[in-house]
Amino acid sequence: MEMIADTGLMRSLDVVELNPAFDVRNKTADLAVDLIESLFGKSTLVRRGG
Repeated sequence: MEMIADTGLMRSLDVVELNPAFDVRNKTADLAVDLIESLFGKSTLVRRGG
């Protein structure tokens, strides 16, 4: 996801619904938020200097 964000080419994103009744301890929702944040530039990877 971060590699996609790094290209600067992403212009839109579709997010499908999440059923909270089946989301044990909000794990799926938390993961979805982390992935979406990565697409918009939040860094979660440890990057090596280059």
